[in-house]
Amino acid sequence: MAATTAMLGRLFAALEGVQRLVENIVLSRYTAARERTRAFFSPGKLIRRAFCDMVLLNGVAFSVALAGLIALYAGLLPRVWPFLASSGATWSQLWILGSLGGVLSLRYRPAYMVLAGGMGLAMVWFLL
Repeated sequence: MAATTAMLGRLFAALEGVQRLVENIVLSRYTAARERTRAFFSPGKLIRRAFCDMVLLNGVAFSVALAGLIALYAGLLPRVWPFLASSGATWSQLWILGSLGGVLSLRYRPAYMVLAGGMGLAMVWFLL
């Protein structure tokens, strides 16, 4: 599961990059048009438009990715389930692993340091 969702992480990061480029182009065009006409600057319109575009694009991308994962796992999970059942992993371990993605997505260096320190403490705890 982690391998397939890691690929989706890359895909959504690329999608975010494309969204940023498009929004920068829209802002540049809007600024140029506003300077030509000497119109009043209205950032609310830009924000509303960008938010609607983001919700629509991310919603469609998420729905397509989720449908693909459901189809993939419907075929793959029955083959892998015997191995997963014998691994001894608990739900709490899966929740901890899942929360690591949230911490890493913060892109905040102190959060990485806290995570690394926590992992080091956990390793020391288990070795003692």
